[in-house]
Amino acid sequence: MQDPHQCAPATSWKISKYEYDVLSVTLIVLSVASALLSVALIVLSVTSALLSVTSIVLSVTSALLSVASIILSVTSALLSIALIILSVTSALLSVASTILSVTSALLSVASIVLPVTSALLSVALIVLSVASTFFISSAPKKI
Repeated sequence: MQDPHQCAPATSWKISKYEYDVLSVTLIVLSVASALLSVALIVLSVTSALLSVTSIVLSVTSALLSVASIILSVTSALLSIALIILSVTSALLSVASTILSVTSALLSVASIVLPVTSALLSVALIVLSVASTFFISSAPKKI
């Protein structure tokens, strides 16, 4: 009986030519797989970098669009103010137009009234002239 604390006798590892070929092919396949995984890792790293750049570009684009939106909002507000000013100006011009129309009508009436008044004054002047001539000729004469 052998002591359990004793080391096992050394055995020699002998492999056949077939086993050696199988192990060699397996090692080649694993090496190729490792190389392919390394290439895949490089491709994924490049893709990740490109996605990071794309994310930065999209963030910058979003910021620029936000600035453009703010500019458009301010422009819209300014255009609204300009529209209000134009509306008030239009209302004032309508009032001025109405005042000018009334003034024009009054001037038209005045242009009719003035010749009539002038004719009446001419008639009154003629009447006064005739009356003064009559009174002067009918006045008693001193000898």
